[in-house]
Parts: sequence; C-alpha cells; structure tokens
Amino acid sequence: YLEWDSKQHWQKALNAIGLANAEQSHPMGLMLKVRIALEGEMSDAKIQQSSDDVIKHPQITADEGLSLVKLIRKHKRPSIGYACLKQLQSLFKTPDCHKFFLAHFDLLLQDGLLDDAKKLLTECMNTATDLSAMDPATRKTLHVLIWEQASSQFEGKNYAEALHWYDASAGMFLSDDTEEELNLAKLHRNRTSCLLWLNQLDKASDAVTEAVRHD
Repeated sequence: YLEWDSKQHWQKALNAIGLANAEQSHPMGLMLKVRIALEGEMSDAKIQQSSDDVIKHPQITADEGLSLVKLIRKHKRPSIGYACLKQLQSLFKTPDCHKFFLAHFDLLLQDGLLDDAKKLLTECMNTATDLSAMDPATRKTLHVLIWEQASSQFEGKNYAEALHWYDASAGMFLSDDTEEELNLAKLHRNRTSCLLWLNQLDKASDAVTEAVRHD
C-alpha cells in the first residue's frame, strides 16, 4: 500500500500493519505504523502515542530508537522528535544513552536553539561519570559539533559566544587523554584569539601558556 500510493492508501496500510502487530509485536512493525501515521498526516497526539509504543517495546534497540527519531524529523514533527529523544535517553544506559544525547544536541544546533543546546551540554558536563563513560567516537563527534559552533560565532565576531563554546570543549577533555594533546593546544590558541579580541589580556596570556604546554 505504501509503495503503491501512500497518500491514498495509508488507512488500508494502517489496518494491515495493525493486524500484523496484533499477531506478532516487534519494534520495526510498530515503527512502520508510525511511518503510516506520518504519511497520513495524523495528529501529533496520535503520532506521539504510536511512537511511545515503539519506545516502550521491550526489544527496542538503540539504533531502532535513532531510526524512529530520524523518521519523525524527516516528516517535520520536531516536538515529537525531541520528546522521543528525551524518553530514549532516559531509557538506555551508557554508552547507548550518549548516542541519544549526541543526536539531541545536534538537532538543537540545527534548529538554532543554542540556549537549549548549551543547557543540555552543561547537564552532561556536570556529570563526570557520563563524560568518562562516553565512547571516544561519540566524544570526538561532540567536540567537532562544538568547534563548528565556536568557529561560526568567531567568524560572526561574537567572540564571547565563541569563547563559551571553546571553553565547553575544553571541559570535555579527560585528564588522561594524552592522544588529544595537539587538539588541546589548538583549542587554547583559539581561546587566546577570543580573549585578545575581548581585551582580556591576563586570561589570554594564561591560554597561551596552556597552548605551549600541550604543543
């Protein structure tokens, strides 16, 4: 029905997947129900209810959860996507919960919700155990997103904002992460540039010292 004409036959598709899910419930089958509801342009309340059914399924995996969020975002239902991310982040333990934190943070930046992104990042940074348990690939991607934001702010001459993002990145380096010394050096050089533009010369001098120490 979906491949034939999803707009015209979405109700028939919904009936068919309802029968299949009643026979044997599976996260992917429930997710197909969400897709059909989105194709049929059903209300946010109906789509949220169907999404909750996917998330509450005992066999759901982290990758399936991320696929659900991507599906909802594709159909431009941002409020439902954010609600699902919050549920999934609390449902899964480390390291899987960090995948949802990263997705949440990335979407906030894409939507220009910088204050919300800062708040989410601060919550993560205030939990040292979360940082230490974050896998290297996730942490690297997070640093990239933060640096992109910092660079964008610097190019726009918003030096205080750029410094905020660079400081956030600095706070996420682990004390025993010796492989990141060169990145730390570059980070402190970027912080120095921001501080010079802000005429905070003493702090700029300290940042230079840190850059040399890690170079």
